[in-house]
Amino acid sequence: MAWRDWVIHAYNSNLPYDEFITWQLAGDLIPNATKEQIIATGFNRNHKITQEGGVIPEEYRTEYVADRTNTTSKMMLGLTMECARCHSHKYDEISHDEYYGMFSYFNNIDEEG
Repeated sequence: MAWRDWVIHAYNSNLPYDEFITWQLAGDLIPNATKEQIIATGFNRNHKITQEGGVIPEEYRTEYVADRTNTTSKMMLGLTMECARCHSHKYDEISHDEYYGMFSYFNNIDEEG
């Protein structure tokens, strides 16, 4: 079962929202995690990747983190946060500091993609 299929199955099975979110963020950390819970963590790997020659590894690692931050905010919070990556805007709901608070969560994942 691929991640997309898991999402469809979760909706069709009426999986409670708190479990839907928990499994996607940390399903592999649940004691005695099931195959479904591990598949759910595929959400964290749904971002752009590159194997292009000449890529600066740290630059792309940072882009992976930003992509996870932006995708998670849209999917789970229903908010776009891209502008807050560069600045706090007086009309936007998310500040620069709040963006980097969420960014720091994903910045602790020790993998490139």
